[in-house]
Amino acid sequence: MFSKSILGIALIILVGFFLFFLIGQDRDSKEINSSVIEGTQESQSEENFSDRIENFSTQEFDKDYRLSRLIESESYINYKDKPGLMKNPKVTSFGESSDIVDYVLTADEGLYLDSGDFLFTGSVNVESKTGIKHIMKSDSILYKKDSEEIISQDEVTYFGQNDVMVADGMHMNPNTDNMKMTGKTKINRDTGGEILSKDVTIDKTKNKNIYHSKEKTTYISEKDKVESDGFNYIENDGVMTLLGDSRITQDKGATIDSTNLVIESSNNQERYKTDDYIFYKSQISKIKSKGMDYDAKSQKVELFNGVEGVYE
Repeated sequence: MFSKSILGIALIILVGFFLFFLIGQDRDSKEINSSVIEGTQESQSEENFSDRIENFSTQEFDKDYRLSRLIESESYINYKDKPGLMKNPKVTSFGESSDIVDYVLTADEGLYLDSGDFLFTGSVNVESKTGIKHIMKSDSILYKKDSEEIISQDEVTYFGQNDVMVADGMHMNPNTDNMKMTGKTKINRDTGGEILSKDVTIDKTKNKNIYHSKEKTTYISEKDKVESDGFNYIENDGVMTLLGDSRITQDKGATIDSTNLVIESSNNQERYKTDDYIFYKSQISKIKSKGMDYDAKSQKVELFNGVEGVYE
């Protein structure tokens, strides 16, 4: 009887010790796994992020040890496995000396690529040494420092003096006051009309603000559509010259064929003028003349010199 009691107590102690050993092993295993996970997370964080520098600034020098560029940003985030991110970057390019500024580039954000080039995003401004500014917006604008080119193959919005232009891309040399909007281009005039064309050049020399293209062009106003072989538009004056052959299609279906048509827009008025031969055709008449003054708002056409007409 007594030996059986001792045996039962020993068995209980043995089972308890075994259970305690299993629980301890499981707890140690969980602590080890937790440490491994935390260590992995820290390792991944260290692999992706290196450091952040506020008020970042660095200089680049040419082969003659002259300052060629000053690169600044509000902050610079350095990564181990991808290009550094610059907040509100500013790139100043110098001429023959550090006292002569060739141009200044600013943007909302920029990536400092391993090649030394910059990939800008958001609002991008280019100011030349003459003080002329180009203001654009895009998801991707590349600045190639060696060739001194600014290029984009993404949609670019360009903000003119009064008008807004949207194109498939752009290309420019920041040393000049000219640039080219590449691919399909739409100009939204502040007067309400639209110019649809391709490969439009922008000439801002001496603040002229001239837009030009030799590609097929369509101008759409409130009541008319005008097609031509190209255009030359002086934004400051609101005067657009349509190049080559042009055709005006009125909202009621009448057409006016001519060449070298000039469209003048001012004071909420729009007039189409030419001194060349014109051919007017409607459902009831066909009229030829040399010279025309057409008020687009009232849809009235005044014809000059040698007017000949046939009414049906």
